[in-house]
Order: sequence, then C-alpha cells, then structure tokens
Amino acid sequence: MFRRRSFFLSLFFGNLFLIALILGVGYFLTTREVRLQTIRMTDRFQEQLLQLAAKDITRCWPNVEERIRQYCDIYSWEPDFRMTVLDADGRVLGDSEYPFEKMESHRTDDRPEVTAALAGQRGESVRFSQTKHLSYRYIAEPVLFEGKTVAVVRVAFPNDAFRENRRQILGRILACFVLMSLAAVLLSVFLSWQWYRPIRLIKDSAERIAGGNLDPTPLVDGPLELNRLFRAIDKMRKTVSSQLATITRQREGLQVILAHLPDAIFAMNSSDKIVYFNEAAGNLFHLEPLTGSPHLQGIVRNATLLDFYADQRENRPRNSKPHSIERREIDIFNEKHFMELEYVEVDPETENDVARLLSLSDLTEAVRTTKMKADFVANASQELKTPLAAIRAAMDNVDEDVYENRETLETIFGIVERHVARLNALIEDLLSLHSVEDQSSTLHWEQTSGEEQKIWIEE
Repeated sequence: MFRRRSFFLSLFFGNLFLIALILGVGYFLTTREVRLQTIRMTDRFQEQLLQLAAKDITRCWPNVEERIRQYCDIYSWEPDFRMTVLDADGRVLGDSEYPFEKMESHRTDDRPEVTAALAGQRGESVRFSQTKHLSYRYIAEPVLFEGKTVAVVRVAFPNDAFRENRRQILGRILACFVLMSLAAVLLSVFLSWQWYRPIRLIKDSAERIAGGNLDPTPLVDGPLELNRLFRAIDKMRKTVSSQLATITRQREGLQVILAHLPDAIFAMNSSDKIVYFNEAAGNLFHLEPLTGSPHLQGIVRNATLLDFYADQRENRPRNSKPHSIERREIDIFNEKHFMELEYVEVDPETENDVARLLSLSDLTEAVRTTKMKADFVANASQELKTPLAAIRAAMDNVDEDVYENRETLETIFGIVERHVARLNALIEDLLSLHSVEDQSSTLHWEQTSGEEQKIWIEE
C-alpha cells in the first residue's frame, strides 16, 4: 500500500531525484574523463619535454655542459618537473633540484629507467624518491652519438603534484555541479509547481463540490489532460447542481403536499428520532415547531400509538410487507378518536434520512356520520312503519258495509290521507338529505317570514 503523502512533495522529490541522478552520472563520467585526459596530457607533456631535451643534447654532443646547465636552470623554476642528465657510467652531469657534484651514481638496480636507457631503450618507472621523499613518475631517454649511448636524459614528475592538480580540477568541477544541483532544485520546484498548481485547483474544486458548494469556478490553465479533467469535473458539478435543484424542488413540493394533507404524518430515522412531522400532526398533538431531533416518545405521549409503533418496529416478521394498517380508538387530550394507524418501513439502515413513517388518519367524523346514518335509517324505518301500519289497519276495516256508511268511509279516508301526508313528508326529508350530500347541488339561504332561515336546494 502507498503511504499518503503530498503530491507536490512526491512530484518535487521525484523530479529532484531524476535530476540528481542525471547530474550524478554526468559528474562521474566527467571526472573520469577529466582524470584520464589529465593523465594523458601530463604524460604527453612529460614525454615531449624529455624528447625535446634529448634531441637538443644529442645535437650539441659532446659540448653539452653549457646546454645541460641551461636546461637545469630552466627546470629549477618549474617545481612540478625535475630533469637529470647522466653520462654513460651513470654519473650525474646536471640536475634541476640538487647540485650534481654531490649526487651519487644513478647506475643502480633501484633505478630501472636509467638501466633501460643506458641499454639504448626508453625507460619508465614510478617509485619513491629518497632524495625528495616524494613519489615520482620517471621517464628516461638515451642520448645517442655515433650509434652509441653516451648519456641519459631523465624527466621526473611528482605524483603528488599530479594528484593535487587533479584534485583542484575535480574540486572546481564539483563546485560547478553543486551550483548545477542548486539550480536543479529551483528548476524542480518550478516544474513541480507548474504541474501541482492546476492539480491543486482541481482538488480544491472537487472538495468544494464534495462540501456542497456548487458555485462556478474559474477555468484552470494547464496541460491539455488536466484541462480536460477540470472540464469533466465542472460538467459533473453542473449535473449535480441541476439534480440537486430538481431534488430540492421535489422535496419542497413534497413538503407542501405533506403539510396540507389531512392525515397526521411522522417521519423517523433509524434511531427513532423524528425528522419531520406535518401540520396535521402538530395540530392533533399540540406540538411546537420541530427543533433538533427528539424521539417519538419524547413529544407524543400516547401509549396506544407508541405501543403500535414499537410493536411494528420490533416484531415485524422478515420478508413481510413494508407497511401495516390497523384501526384503533385513541384517547387524545381526553377526547376519543377513532384512528387508522399506518406504519411504513422505508429504509431501516439510513441514519440521517427517513427510515420509517407513521401515519394517522382520523376517522372519528366518518364513524360518527356512519353511525348517524345507521340511526337515521333505523328511525326512518320505524317512522315509515307507523303510517304504513295505520294505513294497513284502516284498509283492513274496509268492507262492503263501509260504502253504505258515509261517516265511517270519511273517517277511513281521513286516516289514510293523514298518514300518506306523513309518508310524503318523510320521503321529502330523505330526498333533502340526499340532496345535501350530493356535491353537485347548489345551496342558498332564504329569509322566511320568521326569525329562522331555511335552506333551499336548487337542482
């Protein structure tokens, strides 16, 4: 797994490591080439000085004492080089560092370059000088006269001087590479910032969107790929903003609908804290506007309602329907209400949104109306039976003798007419009640002769 780190630091150290690697490889190759070239140039210069002196002495032989003295004087001013001239017996004829008269014979086994030159060949060796107490590189060239080796010219160059010169050169090169490294650090910071700046702006835009701030952001200037990424994020922002606006409008519309519903509705989250209740619920239980997230039992103190909610929430069988409906009689503020209770399971796992709904439909008026209708029908039936029974009894007394007795016949007709009028009045009342319940009818008030008002029905 990758550790969490700043992208800017990762990019900076990545660029710095890459540049440092390139500079390191360049420094290694440069110093290696400088070392080799310094060795070649020093060797070549030493050989050229040796050949020049050997040819000059060969040309002047045998009158070379003055020439040798001049060469020794010249080399005495150059501390890095030492010249020594020997005769065929190894006796020192001149030296740029020491008086040659006091120097011993150099024809010894510990001077292989002199031995090789006296044999007519070029000699070379690297060894420690007992006289100077330094390590030298010696090159000896024979001086030939009439085909014989008559002298030897030797040029020595101290290895310590070579190392010191090389150290100075490499030190200057190292200083240059240090300056280049500092420049590389600044360049790495600049390049990293050039890449990081648009990414940081894109990150800030994404964080604003994640935080709910969907305001437009200025266009990011940067590489094409990052610019396309920003445009994609901005397009996502516009889409989310449009969807949130739609959701907000729908939520507001839903809240308006819920607020004007006649049914009391409570919405709870998974912790049984009330998220929302509508106006009907507030009016029914005399609730103040919702502040915070109280529990249902904290503001609704009705045992029947709470028992129904707890029973539905805790004892619902799995894979059952997401809602249940029951009708119960509830005492609210010492008033009897016949309620239809509905429990709806929305999403039991959600924490901050609606998880459960509790709906209460007040059926008290409907039940009372139904009972009144039933009582009215029963009473109307009794009222209808009385005149019908009277009419039937009167008609049962009709026989042939009644037609001869006019007084009896008038009495029977009076009874029938009186009870028919009573039936007609009952029928008119039933028709008036039906017209009142019919919403298509038009009602208006009309002043009568008395103090009372009477409802008239227009068809």
